[in-house]
Amino acid sequence: MDSGLVTPPEAEIEPAPGMDMSGSESWFADGFEDLLEETAHRPPVVAVVVIRDAGEWLEETLVALDSLDYPDVTTLVIDDGSRYDPTPRIAEVAPRIFVKRRESASGFATAANEVIASVEGAAFLLFCHGDAVLDRYALKIMVDEAVRSNAGIVGPKVVRASDRSHLLEVGMTVDRLGAPHTEIEPDEVDQEQHDAVRDVFFISGVAMLVRSDLFAEIGGFDPDAAPGAEDVDFGWRARIAGARVMVAPDAVVAHSISDNFRDSLDANTAQLEGARHRAMFTSAGALSLLRMVPLAIGLSVVEACLAFVTGHRGRAGAILRGWWIALTGIRSGRPARLAAQSHRIAGSLMARSGTSRVMGVRASAGFLMEPFMQMIGCVKLPSEAARLPTQLVRVFGSQSGLPYAFL
Repeated sequence: MDSGLVTPPEAEIEPAPGMDMSGSESWFADGFEDLLEETAHRPPVVAVVVIRDAGEWLEETLVALDSLDYPDVTTLVIDDGSRYDPTPRIAEVAPRIFVKRRESASGFATAANEVIASVEGAAFLLFCHGDAVLDRYALKIMVDEAVRSNAGIVGPKVVRASDRSHLLEVGMTVDRLGAPHTEIEPDEVDQEQHDAVRDVFFISGVAMLVRSDLFAEIGGFDPDAAPGAEDVDFGWRARIAGARVMVAPDAVVAHSISDNFRDSLDANTAQLEGARHRAMFTSAGALSLLRMVPLAIGLSVVEACLAFVTGHRGRAGAILRGWWIALTGIRSGRPARLAAQSHRIAGSLMARSGTSRVMGVRASAGFLMEPFMQMIGCVKLPSEAARLPTQLVRVFGSQSGLPYAFL
């Protein structure tokens, strides 16, 4: 299929009579669970994979999507300007999958947003990377949790493809300055220690299940949040619109970390930093910005100075250029901010579930002391020292317990 409408198979259920599925308050509806007349009758889902010049990992991803244990799922691959037509390659391993080609590359967000106009009849959209391999029951678990918890976005537990015993992420969060991170330690072994279903700040783009009405209502992904911040920007906007963002760790996805989409792979550090700051400018409350921006800029300057004196001059320049990109883009980003704030219905009474606590006392002590010890010893510092200001913010700035409503 080259273009036009992609319509998933007819669902076996219909929304409850009289239930309004439009408008910014629809994801608060207590009757959303009525979408399921019986647990065996699940709402239709369209899985969306955006690719560009896909590598050898694509086949495994598509075979996994084609083998999902879910009664009503359609997979759509959107090719964003690849040099070669991937349709024959896709048809060889998964002939039931639809392919939609774009003649020129426009970025992940613009390509993914085509589903708003071209997909009809889906209750949920599953966005996933081209190197994310879903377990057979992952989609069913996420849909069931979305229905049970009335969530707008649900994500899985992500493990390393080369060694599935190692965790990569179980939901994502941000610190008080809007910096995204995962609370998973490097090389942390999965011992089911993070397997509680819970609210999180956002779900990474590796695999996220989104209610289709929510996706359309808040305008999908923001193309200007590229590169690399489309997921945190989308999750942030969904939260201030009142949607629950949750992780269902029983759903497992293996990720090879080979595909952050070409936009991120081709971007430099300054562009990545600028995109992250833009997400903060778009969704943070006005009072929060008055607090966050001066502190974030000040700490970034300190971080850049540390990076410079420790020999990481490229990193130092990228930090400062990132702020230049973000600050000079405030005027052009004003429409996106107005749109995001127009959906804000989360107030100060919003539950503080998922409040960021990046590092505990035990973890912080080693990170904070090591650079100082190396300074005293007149030893050239590794990159850990350049990250010291960020670590200070995460250790001390993230402990206040501010509810996400203030962000």
